[in-house]
Parts: sequence; structure tokens; C-alpha cells
Amino acid sequence: MKKTIRKFKKFVINRAYIAILHDAAMAAISFFLSLYLRLGSDFSEARNFLVPGATIFTLVCVAVFAFFRLYRISWRYASSADLITLTKAVTVAILLFLPMMFLTNRLEGMPRSMLAINWFVLLALVGAPRFLYRAIREKNLGFLRAGDEKKIPVLLIGINQYSEFFLRENASYFVIGIIDEDRRKIGNVIHNVPVLGNLRALPRILKKLHGGLKSPRKIIIAPDYLSGLAVKYVLKICDRHGCTMARLPRISEFTDNIGHKIEMQPIVVEDLLGRTQTVQGGEAMRRLIEGKTILLTGAGGSIGSELTRQ
Repeated sequence: MKKTIRKFKKFVINRAYIAILHDAAMAAISFFLSLYLRLGSDFSEARNFLVPGATIFTLVCVAVFAFFRLYRISWRYASSADLITLTKAVTVAILLFLPMMFLTNRLEGMPRSMLAINWFVLLALVGAPRFLYRAIREKNLGFLRAGDEKKIPVLLIGINQYSEFFLRENASYFVIGIIDEDRRKIGNVIHNVPVLGNLRALPRILKKLHGGLKSPRKIIIAPDYLSGLAVKYVLKICDRHGCTMARLPRISEFTDNIGHKIEMQPIVVEDLLGRTQTVQGGEAMRRLIEGKTILLTGAGGSIGSELTRQ
């Protein structure tokens, strides 16, 4: 059995090799396409340097992309930082190709403006498949959102590093919209999710969404975003509209969620107080209530139930 597995592994194509072949093909195509865009019907005049030029350009691109470690970057997690790296690599490849082609044929017959066109064409041909692959894997294309109806519809309150991570990585919730207090962000779209309004508009937004296919079943708040009074305000609105409320995990709680389902955290006393809970001395509290009958009002609420528990 182990021998069979070893033989099978020999035939498994490394993804880095696929990326190299892809980029080599895109580099060659970009050279021909850029030349055609520049010369048009006079394309046949470039036959003297067409093949050697395309060969040199392809080899330069592969070498430069390897130097920039583009083949170590996972297409599944292509990001804006990777786009910047890709832009640098394409620029360096174009700049290196120019003197190498000059040493080969003194750039005879090759239009200089073709290099500027090639910069845009190569960047598009090499970059677009990477981000398209990520969009397909994450089902972020408009025509690939069939699974959203199986997810729990939620509203997200607050834009910070926690909520941005949640929007990128969550697989169990369908985020209908975002509530944020910054008026400049209202109307913007973050990871395909619109910013619908601020906290004052929350009742109106819930009323508008109620009863529809996108009626939120849960409101999720970003940690350290709302004050204690604001959390109480949102809790009242949730009770009024039949929604539950939770918060995203903090950084210390994210470690157990990486690579797994992101678990929502319950609203605790610290969230309502807006500060760290003051720990009373156990002995003093014992003397205060020992042997006495205690009447606790509001025990069905968040603070009352926590007091009862403790």
C-alpha cells in the first residue's frame, strides 16, 4: 500500500509547476498580443524579431517571477499585497527585457511603445486568473452564491480588524449588511457587503428587512466597538424584532477558530459595562448576603441573569 502511495505521489503535479507554465504561456501571449495591438495590420513586419523576442521575454518573466517568489504565493489567498508584488515583478521583467533585446538585435523594427502596452497586458493576463481563482473558491461571484440561502442571515455592527477577518473567512453566515457609526462609510461596499447605515437607523433597517428572504436572525457586533450603553440599546432593539445578539471573538479567542468554523461569543457583563468587570472580594460579599433572602429584579435580562449565576 505504501509503495502504491509513493508511486502515486510521483505523478502528482506540483502546483508551483502549474503556475510556472501558466505564467510562461501568459508572457508569450502578452508579447504577441501587445505587438498586434501596436502594429495592427502591419504585424507581419515584426517577423524578424517575433520568435526570438517572445522567447527572451518569456524566459525573463519566468526568472523574474521566480525571484519575486510568485510561485510560493497561494492563489487561494491572493490579496492586494500580492497584486503589488506582481506589479513590481512585471515592471522589472519589462525593464530587464529591454536591454537584453537591445543586445540581441539593437531593437531593430520593434516599436518602443509596445513595451508600455505589454506592461498592462501582462499584468492583466497574469493577475486576473489568480484573483478569479480566489473568487471562485470563495464563491464571491454573483452567479456563484447559490449556497447563501443555507447560511444564517446576520447584520454586522462595526468595521474593524475583527469584522474584516470575519467577512473574509466566515462560511456559516450570510452577512446582509453592516452598521457603522462613520457616516463616510455609509453606502460603501466591503467584501461585497453594503454599509447600510448607523445605529440610529438600525430599527428602520430591521423593519425594512423583516419578513423578507434577507430578514436577519442574528445581530453580530465587533469586539471593542460599542460602548456599554450602545450594547444595551442594540439588545433592546433585538428583543423588539426577535433577533438574537452575539459578538465576534477577540484576538485571544481567534486562535481556536483559525481554519475552523468561527464561533460567535455571547454578550457578557464586560460588553454591557464597557469596561473590565470589577471583582468584589469574596469574603465581603459573603458577609453581605449570608443568611439573608435576596430579591433580584430583572433576573431575566443579561445583567440580572449574570448576577444570579454568580
